[in-house]
Amino acid sequence: MAIWAFDFDGTLCEDRFPEIGPAKLQAIEKAKSIKAEGNIIILWTCRVNERLAEAVEFCRGLNLIMSMRMCRRISKNTEMTAERYMRIIMWTIGRKT
Repeated sequence: MAIWAFDFDGTLCEDRFPEIGPAKLQAIEKAKSIKAEGNIIILWTCRVNERLAEAVEFCRGLNLIMSMRMCRRISKNTEMTAERYMRIIMWTIGRKT
């Protein structure tokens, strides 16, 4: 099992933030196939609240159900490293099992 994170704006859809651009079908299909192989897929986005809900619904409408979602909106005073994100992800996954 591997953990894959897919950015929303610009990767799963064309970047038209705050609106949602057209789907990038090749990326959507790749994410689906990665999940079908038993991997964890994460929606990685700066969207929060209603915008995040819209992104999740957009993915669901394309039959792309994420294992989890992470908001990468970070305070300027917080240094968030990839290692720290992975610890958060692994902790969250551990809580789900």
